Order: sequence, then C-alpha cells, then structure tokens
Amino acid sequence: MKNQGSRRALIFSGLLVGAILAAVLFYYYQILYEAEAFLPGVQIASVSVENKNPEEAKRQISEAVGKVYETPIRFYKDNYSRTYKLKEVAELINISRAVDEIWKQEQQLNLKQRWNRVYQREKKEYPIAIQYKKDVTDSIFHEWQEQWTKPVVNAHIEVDIATGMKIIPEKSGVEVDKKATFDTFPEQMPLANEIEVPIIVKEILPAVNQGMLQNMGEIASFVTYYNAASIDRSHNLTIAASAVNESVIQSGEVFSFNETVGPRSVETGYRNAMVIVGDTYVPGLGGGICQVSSTLYNTALLAGLEIVERHNHAMAVSYVPLGRDATVVYDLQDFQIRNNTAHPIYLRAIAGGGVLTANMYGDLSTKQKVDLRAVVDEQIPNEVVVEEDPNLAPGEETVTMTGFPGYVVRSYRDLYSEDGQLLSSEQLALDHYRPLNTIMLKGPELVSEFPEDADDSDQTIDPNHPEVPIEPDTPPVATDEDEDNVNDDNINDTQESTDVPVEVVTPQPEPEEPPLMPLPESF
Repeated sequence: MKNQGSRRALIFSGLLVGAILAAVLFYYYQILYEAEAFLPGVQIASVSVENKNPEEAKRQISEAVGKVYETPIRFYKDNYSRTYKLKEVAELINISRAVDEIWKQEQQLNLKQRWNRVYQREKKEYPIAIQYKKDVTDSIFHEWQEQWTKPVVNAHIEVDIATGMKIIPEKSGVEVDKKATFDTFPEQMPLANEIEVPIIVKEILPAVNQGMLQNMGEIASFVTYYNAASIDRSHNLTIAASAVNESVIQSGEVFSFNETVGPRSVETGYRNAMVIVGDTYVPGLGGGICQVSSTLYNTALLAGLEIVERHNHAMAVSYVPLGRDATVVYDLQDFQIRNNTAHPIYLRAIAGGGVLTANMYGDLSTKQKVDLRAVVDEQIPNEVVVEEDPNLAPGEETVTMTGFPGYVVRSYRDLYSEDGQLLSSEQLALDHYRPLNTIMLKGPELVSEFPEDADDSDQTIDPNHPEVPIEPDTPPVATDEDEDNVNDDNINDTQESTDVPVEVVTPQPEPEEPPLMPLPESF
C-alpha cells in the first residue's frame, strides 16, 4: 500500500509538472508567436510601435511622417541659399504598404530572434526609404546649371586671312556635379531637424590644350562650290558645316558625320531643298548637307585618314569628281572616318558666298603626299523622254529636266614619298551611278485640214460664186480627264497613260573619258 501511495504521488507530481510546463509553453507561445502586436524594441522611422497592432502603428507613423514632411532642406553655395520643404521634393510615402511589409518580416522571425526581442530587449529599427520627385530635382538642377555652368573651350586653331593660322588657348569649364550633390540627400527616414545640402561643382578639363597644338598645321584641305542663290540649300549646308566646325578627332577615335550633325528636322533648323530620291530630284529636309560630307570625305582622303563608312549617291553630283562623293541619310547611311595618326586632328568647315572649305589640322609629322584618281569603266547613256503637252503650241518643244549619263567608276588613293616615289595604291570604291533622263515636252501634232483619203469627186463649185474654203472641224482638246491622266503619269511613273504618247530617243554615247559635267546640284 505504501508503494502504491508513492507511485500515485509520483504520477500526480509528474502530471502537475507537465501541466505547469504546458502552461508555460502555451504562455510563451502566445507571447512569441500568437501576439497580434509588434514585439518589444521595434521602431519604424524612429517611431516605437512596441505592443501596437499594424493598424495602430499605421496611425502613429502617419502622424509622425506628416511632421517630417515639413522638414526644411537648404541648398547652398557661396552666397547662394535656397530652402525647400521635404514635401516639395519628395514623393508621398505609402505608410500602409510600408507597415504591412514590416509586419510580414516580423512574422518570419525564428524562436531565438523572438526570445531576444522579448527578454533580451533587443531593438530593431526599420527605416522608410524616401523617393524624390525627378521632375522637381531636374528643375532645381537646371536652375543651378544656368547659374554656375561655364562651357569648356578646347585649344583650337583659327585661320585669319591676314595673320594666317593661330592657336587659341584652352579654357577649363565648370558644371554642377548632379550625382555628388544629390548623393548627400537623406535616403530614408528619420531625418534631422534641418537638412543642409552643399551644391557641388566640378572642373571640366579641355580635351585639347595649347601644348598639343604647338606642332599643328594644315595637313589637308578641300574646296567645293555651291549656288548661293539657292537660299534653302545654302542654309542647310551652312548649318551642317557649323556643326562639323571645330570638331576634334582624338587618336584612334572614329568621327561620325550623323552623330556630329544630328537629325535633320524642322526643329533642328533645316529646310526643304532638292535631294536625290530614286531616279529624280525632289524636295527634302536637309537638302544640301551631302555637299558637306562629300567635301569632308575628300579632305580626309588627302589627309590619309582611314575611311570607316562611305556611300556614293544614286546619281553623279556636280560639286566633286566622279567617285569622290559621300551621301548621308540620318539613321541609315553615315560617313565615318578614323584618326589613324598618333595625334589629335582638328576639323574646320566654313561655308559662305558660294564656297565651302574643309580643313584638317594635325601634327605636321603626319602630313602625307596623296594623289586621288578615278577610272571610268563604263558610261551609261541617258535617254531623252518626249512627252506630249496639249498646253503647248503645235511643234513647240521645251526641256523640263536636263539629264546626264550614268557611270561605273573605280576610285583610287595613291601615296607618294617626298621624292615622288609611289609607296602604295589603294582602291577606295567601285561606284555605280544611274543616268538621269532628259524630259522634253512637245506640243501636239498639227491636224491636217482635210483627211488624206478624202474624195472630192462629188464636190461641185457654183461658177457664179467665188470659191469659199470649207471650215475644218474643231480639233480635239484635252479634257479634264486627259489632264488628270497626264498629271498622274508625271507623279507616278509606274502608272501608264494611254492618252499621252511618250517617245524615247537614245542619244549617241559620249567619249569614254568624259570631263566633269555641269550636273545639277543634289543634296
């Protein structure tokens, strides 16, 4: 009996200890895992949310952040100072989302982390990231740039008619360092009572200094001519030349005409002028700038530079010899050259008074003796297309487009030594130029008074009356429909017109080695 009593007491004691342990475990489980509030030591944006549920935390943090948005931010430099409130430059924070994300992180803590929070009083700070308004910061930066930016000036060469070439010294530039300035912005809450942001500027060193130009001289030049009376074309040509002028190509660097000149649009100042499209000339934005690229191409050839990209026109142009033109189309066809010398090359392009001049200046040790030549492999005759025009008098003729032949041309660059010995010969390109047909308008054929097969045997003449000529029938005239057919044929040469006869006359071929022809100006 005594043993049974001891056994019962032991069982009872075990059950009691187990119950107590279970209660303790349940208690701690409720505190550590089932609590509906943030654990002790948790702060969000320096606001304590200990023992607060997420909704209570949101209300408390919203109130605190609202006050933070009134924090002043002062930008300063020298005597300049300007103050904004944080709410003017920062985006509004979604407090509800931020608290919900932090609550999820808290729910993923392990037992040890929870124990440390509750019983070791370990603190945990959750900052809230600040996002700034890009349009506002960009506007502030633009204001600073206008106030403190000084453009860098490279040492460069100017050619004066009286004094010749002279070197203009370089000048360092200054600009606001946007990244360094805005990196001092606070990135998260909490914030200080006042934020001081210094405006940081940096010096921009010139790419070319005076010392680099001491041995500089002209290594190549080329001149082309244009009709200054073509106002719009001259305007485009001058804009493009100005964009190229004073460009510097560092050693090994590739110069891109399209990147330098930029897109040809009304917004960039370009006008409509004649350009080559297919087999004819039509108005197009930027007409004329190909003369700049072609002039620059010839200068680069004479300077011995490497040609990276170049395209010939569809038809021959008048301002450079055959095989030495360079057409450009933005985002499609570019003209590119590489500076294959060990020194920088300075470009000069000046247009005015019908004369376009391109000069290249480099170290005089790089100057070469270059000869350019071309061989015409084939001359493709053009045709004379005769179209009847009812608006012209019978037999009258007028030429509306003067054409010229096409060519197949090989171009070469020969390099000579100082004593005239040929060092190398390089084929530059094999170019195909289409002919341009001559368009001639001709009046309608004269209609005879009588049909050729008329039989007048039945006609009698009264001898008592003088002979009176018979009035002919009224000749046919072009109707509106006929005129429309003529116009449509002129607009679209793929649409045939049965109302307007077209006669094609093939002229005699010209000599195999033709001299330069006064061809129409293209772009």
